[in-house]
Amino acid sequence: MSGLKFTADKAPAGVEVRERDGRNEIAVPDLRLVEELIHARAEASENIYFRAGVSSRSRVRLELGVSPGEKEARVQFILEPGACVDVFCIAEGKPGRGTVPVELCYHLKKHASLNVWTYVGSGGGPSRIGQTVIFEEEHAFASLRGLSIIDGDSEIHHKIEADHRTGNCISRQFYKSILAGQSRSGFESLVSVAKGAARSDSKQLNKNLILSAKAKASSRPELRIHTDDVSCTHGSATGELSQEELFYLRSRGLAESDARFMMIHGFADEILEDVSYAPLKKQLSEFVRGRIAGMVRA
Repeated sequence: MSGLKFTADKAPAGVEVRERDGRNEIAVPDLRLVEELIHARAEASENIYFRAGVSSRSRVRLELGVSPGEKEARVQFILEPGACVDVFCIAEGKPGRGTVPVELCYHLKKHASLNVWTYVGSGGGPSRIGQTVIFEEEHAFASLRGLSIIDGDSEIHHKIEADHRTGNCISRQFYKSILAGQSRSGFESLVSVAKGAARSDSKQLNKNLILSAKAKASSRPELRIHTDDVSCTHGSATGELSQEELFYLRSRGLAESDARFMMIHGFADEILEDVSYAPLKKQLSEFVRGRIAGMVRA
């Protein structure tokens, strides 16, 4: 199974892996706590199916391969009742080449809990990440956070849907982009609340930091509400570094490059601060610091 990559070339203890009907399947049994990070890699045309058993706990690191074309990967997560899953989706493109476009779909049963962090750092071509959360039973929770740091002529397009088919569920979306050069970002998000899905709770927020006159960001959060007694909000903001804050930091003796680094890193750190797995948080922080340093020096 070329798309799966596990520590020491084997699955973590308690994780079942097999290939069936043209797809790679990963399963965490019921009531199982998997402390080791599960590694998987999505290549073009890949089909991955992940099942988290009843009241299980697991973490998945999903890397997107570099793609010369538009053949997307598909990844499906099934969270059984009480399952808790953290997903870390990492897309690191190369100059002139983006990462594999991917469609991720999450099916949440009763009392399931999903936390997703998506990191995109690209100096390559266009990339697309689609994510759909389907609340199939009540009292489920999903939080999706994303950070994109792109430059050159890179493009990243996030398309997200939270489908509240039943009531008493919570969804959160918080995405940030940092753009330099001639890069482009797109955030398209839809929260739909079905008729009768009362007490649904949803928040969407997208913020973009523009570092170049030629960089552009588009944002389109949307709500479709078909019932009463809900709490749903959305918002977006796009802007440049504050010249007043930059002047203040420089007046305290900081070089302009150091001041810019501090401001940009502070903008990014809000997404990373809640990453739940300490070793990966450290690695992502190093990715972010390195990419921001490269932008500041450019």
